[in-house]
Amino acid sequence: MDKQTIKSGHVFWRFTLAVALGGMVGALLRESVGQFVSVFADNENLFVYFTFATLMVNIVGCLGLGMVTAKRGLAQGEFSIQSEASFLFWSAGVFGALTSFSAFTQQTGDLWLQYGPIYSLVYVGLSVVLGVLAVSCGFWFYRQRSSSSAESLKRE
Repeated sequence: MDKQTIKSGHVFWRFTLAVALGGMVGALLRESVGQFVSVFADNENLFVYFTFATLMVNIVGCLGLGMVTAKRGLAQGEFSIQSEASFLFWSAGVFGALTSFSAFTQQTGDLWLQYGPIYSLVYVGLSVVLGVLAVSCGFWFYRQRSSSSAESLKRE
């Protein structure tokens, strides 16, 4: 691919559209999880359920982000407009919209005010530790899957 192609407006709009479409998917998934969780919540504990829903989507999003990052890392030498658009669709689009730092911080403050600092700090700790573990697991899982696929192809 030449420099002229990379600098063209066509590439910019393709990448932008990939992020926008991925963001739409991620936002819809996030809202669907919230709606699903609200079905099981009673009015007294609605806030706790929504906090759990945020934690869930953040961990799942971190796992997915780890996987697409690993895939991109394994394909470093194979840059193409299509592969970059796909990476942006998933990373900045789907997982960027699915996970939400603003909801996390707002719910952390609400937990502090409603239930005290212990619950708030446990939520922060779980979110950070499980988020980092999920990214690492996603990265590891994709690498393992890719290396075992490559080994089975060599044997055939």
